Amino acid sequence: MKKTPILPAAILVSCLLGCAPERGITESSQDSNFADSSRPSLDPEPSQEILNKRIEYRDALRRVVEILERRYMQGTDNITSLAKANIELAEAELAAAITQADRIAAVETLLEHAKEREDYARVRMETGIGGTDEMAVATAGRLRAELMLLEEKSRLGQPVSVESAR
Repeated sequence: MKKTPILPAAILVSCLLGCAPERGITESSQDSNFADSSRPSLDPEPSQEILNKRIEYRDALRRVVEILERRYMQGTDNITSLAKANIELAEAELAAAITQADRIAAVETLLEHAKEREDYARVRMETGIGGTDEMAVATAGRLRAELMLLEEKSRLGQPVSVESAR
């Protein structure tokens, strides 16, 4: 059995690990098929400028959701645009959150609103004003919010259950 010298292998590995960023060898999040621009950077502390822009974006989306929710409740708009805006808002809330507790609070608020929309869609469907498609979109929105809450709680190591939020 042939033995490989340890020192040259160690030098090669340390060079690859240490020199990779300088040579552009590392994979950026933009190169990855799994990158998700809605999630905050993995940097422990983003710059103040980035945090400010995330907050500004989140606040703008809050206004959009308020407008779309009002139009939906008045019956002048469908639930699809509201559901999409709420998903985008939730992602912006998560990106602007500084602590894990802030992230969980943001998702709990999203879940609360999703349940309200699902209840409203159910009433609209039962009275013949809304359709099953509207109800299905509302239910999917609630399920997505519940899933997001479970994921955030599992990151924090809390018991994984959405029952406490129901």
